[in-house]
Amino acid sequence: MSIDWAKAEERPDKTQKIEGKFLLDLRAKVNDLEKQLTETKNELDQTKANLDSTETQLQDTKSSLEQERTQHNQTKSELEETKNTLEETKKNLEDTTEMYENTISDYKNSLEEKNETINNLNSEVNELKQNLEEYDSKVSDLEGSVNEYSQMAEDSKQKVTELTSRLESTKGELEQVNSKVQEKETRINELQNKVQELQEKMGSTDETLASKDNQIQQLQTQLSEKESNVGQLNQAVSEKESKIAELNQQVQNLSEQLEEKSQQVETLTQELENKEKAVEEKSTQLEEVEAKLNEFKPPEMGAGEFSAEERVTCPMCGAVGQDIKTVEDKSKVLSYVGHVPMYAKKHVCKKCGYEF
Repeated sequence: MSIDWAKAEERPDKTQKIEGKFLLDLRAKVNDLEKQLTETKNELDQTKANLDSTETQLQDTKSSLEQERTQHNQTKSELEETKNTLEETKKNLEDTTEMYENTISDYKNSLEEKNETINNLNSEVNELKQNLEEYDSKVSDLEGSVNEYSQMAEDSKQKVTELTSRLESTKGELEQVNSKVQEKETRINELQNKVQELQEKMGSTDETLASKDNQIQQLQTQLSEKESNVGQLNQAVSEKESKIAELNQQVQNLSEQLEEKSQQVETLTQELENKEKAVEEKSTQLEEVEAKLNEFKPPEMGAGEFSAEERVTCPMCGAVGQDIKTVEDKSKVLSYVGHVPMYAKKHVCKKCGYEF
């Protein structure tokens, strides 16, 4: 005989005869439901623990991702500073090279002007030398004339009387010639002084040229040093460019790692959503199991009579007590005990026939 729940509700203090098999089945159902409830709770706790672990891992991944982003930004800023420094160095190098090229060009122009001046002075010296040679030839001619006149004077001694007049005239001519010779000697001395001055000027010009040559050599030495510095700077530029290439490679690697981390974050987020869905499903299953347990839970036996609100009431006609009976709902199978199905319960109103 099974439990008549309607009679138990009407008269909870009355004893009912129940078969032991039914009690064993009921206990087995309750034990199965409690075991299922315990397993569901354990699974729910495990799922919550996994969810917490996943959230912790997600937070760690996010912090690591933020650190990598910060390092990536620092690397970019260092790269920009290196590029700016390199551009400033190139600009200074170009300005210095242009300045030295202009200085060398100025010195070359000055040297050409000095060479032209020296050539002009040499031409003037050659002209003066030619004039001096001409004057020397004229002096020689005059000396020859003087010798001729002396010879004529000696020849004329025998004819002193006859040649007195001619001698006087000859003396006058000699005086004129001597004055001319003196003038020529004065001119020669002046020319020699000019030649000496020109030689002194040439000496000073040679000294100036020597100093200019020294300056040119110094400038060439400085230019060589600058060229070596340019080579060193070019080498430094090459090293900086290689370093920039390495930094770009590191940036690319960091970007790839960042993309991988983003994919991992998306995967973890998806797993987290799946875990949350699983938790919701487990919670729903737990609520269903608790509802099923509540259906199998016997009514509490208390002292005194039940009030109208505590009894099962038909929602259609309002019948209570003996007018409501409890039957098995064959459409809802809760579980199986062996091969025996355990059905859910439903209420049927005896007056109106409404099932609920």
